[in-house]
Amino acid sequence: MKKTALLISKNPSKRHFQLLEIMVAMFILLACIAPILHIYVVVYKQENVIDRINKQDHLVYLIHAHYTELLYRREISLVDDKDAPPTDVSAYLHKDLQDQLKALSTQGLITLKMLASNKKKEIVKQLWGLDINLGSIGKPLASQSDNKKYSYEIYIERSSS
Repeated sequence: MKKTALLISKNPSKRHFQLLEIMVAMFILLACIAPILHIYVVVYKQENVIDRINKQDHLVYLIHAHYTELLYRREISLVDDKDAPPTDVSAYLHKDLQDQLKALSTQGLITLKMLASNKKKEIVKQLWGLDINLGSIGKPLASQSDNKKYSYEIYIERSSS
């Protein structure tokens, strides 16, 4: 008898919520929350894109500094070959910069070409153009629409001996 007494409500006039009413309330709640969450998702995705671009720009500045240092130390030969194909950007990089390239899923080509040259007495003055072309791994760089090209000028002054 006690079991049946527990099942019977003390106040029979009190009406409980039906499943349909709860489902409608949940739908209205989700309909209000979804646009707010969409804004945060879009902002999060844009932050990731901007973060990737900033990391890629920083990596290009490091690559430029590394190549400039190699040129000044004469570890890269300066031969003005207008028909020379671009080389892989990681060819002369140390392991740390190569790891950063892999972390960003980026590949690249680098082109070094002479823009101007002047020789006075024993001093050779040259202006070289350094072009770095970066894109995503897996596709040829020429076919990518989102690849970025960075161009720098490097001034080198050397004695002719």
